[in-house]
Amino acid sequence: MELKIKNDTLSKKDILVFSNFSLSNRSVSSLKVYFVNNKAFDALFYFSYDDADIFSNCDNLVTDLTAIYGKPDSYNTGGQMSNTAKIRKIRAGNVNVNFAWISKNKNAISVNIELVNQMLTVCLRYEDGPLYDLDAAKRRSDL
Repeated sequence: MELKIKNDTLSKKDILVFSNFSLSNRSVSSLKVYFVNNKAFDALFYFSYDDADIFSNCDNLVTDLTAIYGKPDSYNTGGQMSNTAKIRKIRAGNVNVNFAWISKNKNAISVNIELVNQMLTVCLRYEDGPLYDLDAAKRRSDL
């Protein structure tokens, strides 16, 4: 996997944000990496597409991940309806499209179609399970 980065921003403590780069020939609109104890535990890649291309690009990413991780452990394709109806329901918050893989070491990989700033995006998330739990415990103790 090749990573080409043009811009990065240290936006606040324990979060690093990159924008406008490509990952495996896919244009990434932004990447957020979260840290706990100076270790990355959560990375969210956002890919922005026109409505007409959102499902085919999501499917292509899911196909690539399935080749590596096998069939998703869980998924929701949004139900039996036209893509136009599905897009309208995603925008209204009434339908979720997501795919998830869980590894033996409790790390998670997921793909979701999300509405970000009124634009449909495909979000690819890599999450380190044990470090995610550590961050959650740390946040709870800060309350």
